[in-house]
Amino acid sequence: MSKYIFIITICIIGLTSCYDTYNPVDDLVDIVGDVAQIATFTGPTKVTHGTTFDLTLKVSSAHVEMDSIRIYEKKGSGVYILTKHIAFTPNFVEAERLHVITIPYIAPDVATTISLQANVVTSNGLVSNPKVISKIAIE
Repeated sequence: MSKYIFIITICIIGLTSCYDTYNPVDDLVDIVGDVAQIATFTGPTKVTHGTTFDLTLKVSSAHVEMDSIRIYEKKGSGVYILTKHIAFTPNFVEAERLHVITIPYIAPDVATTISLQANVVTSNGLVSNPKVISKIAIE
């Protein structure tokens, strides 16, 4: 009797392992590739107008090369405007397991409050989710 149960179990396992399920999403989307991930985007909270200050971007990408970095600026309650577009220069820091990029940025010439947004573009053309530094006081 146990011999028949063993044979039936083997047959069931063999038949179910050959079954291929249909995934309807496969016909709707194409997977293009990976997107860079921004871990942090930091900078000062207060700067003097017209001076240069440093922004720090910590970013990674597992399977695709990073191509460029875009920085957008918003003055007060306005809209974000592209103010800086630079080529990505690798600076992998082993201790953090991320690329740590320092970006010099020139403060506007007028006293105001700005917000900055960063995106990273990969070599396949995909853009990362933005990271924002809110309310940098320009004095």
